[in-house]
Amino acid sequence: MDNYTLTVDTREKENVRKILDSYGIKYNLATLQTGDYEIATPDGTVTLERKQMTDFIGSLMSGRLEEQMRRLANKKCPMLLLTGSFDEYRRYAKTTRFTADQVVGAVASLIVKYGLRCVVWVGKDNQPHAAGLALAVKIMKKIAEGKIDEIPPRKLKPRDGSTAQEELIHLICGVPINVSKGLLQKFNNVRGILDAKDEDLLMVHGMGNTRIAKMRRLLGDIK
Repeated sequence: MDNYTLTVDTREKENVRKILDSYGIKYNLATLQTGDYEIATPDGTVTLERKQMTDFIGSLMSGRLEEQMRRLANKKCPMLLLTGSFDEYRRYAKTTRFTADQVVGAVASLIVKYGLRCVVWVGKDNQPHAAGLALAVKIMKKIAEGKIDEIPPRKLKPRDGSTAQEELIHLICGVPINVSKGLLQKFNNVRGILDAKDEDLLMVHGMGNTRIAKMRRLLGDIK
């Protein structure tokens, strides 16, 4: 890590910087235009946006999140760190219009829509904010050093003769494998499914209005 220095945005609070100090993580302070943490490499930057759950949902509700993610997506290696649980949000929020499923769906949508390289979500640890930050920074370092490339590629293990892509649709859209097969046959890929009109989705066997509404909640565009 000697050749690649972690840069922390000057707007990060002192108590957050103390977390890095407690883990012995060295860093420099600078004003970052995008993200909260960054490591510059000859191949591009590894950039991390840090969000506590209350901040994540607040940004989602206000519309700020989409602009932040759009800027983050322009980076070579965009990463998102989420800390805290949905219950933590509910304790402090003035409104509970969001459900835990919608929060998970929003994260899935961000991954698909903006091509995030890595999402770290630590919610149940005794100190989720400290543990999540330390873990995410260590991942950043490994990416910057090229060590991630040493990990052999892994594929989703297909079930019942399904392909990896069908398995992916099953996981992120919340539909059975046989329905994910039909969706892929008609729309070719995830983007095609997301962009499809309701009347076109209804043409796929197993897709009804209830299932479409659930998928829209999970993977709908962030407003």
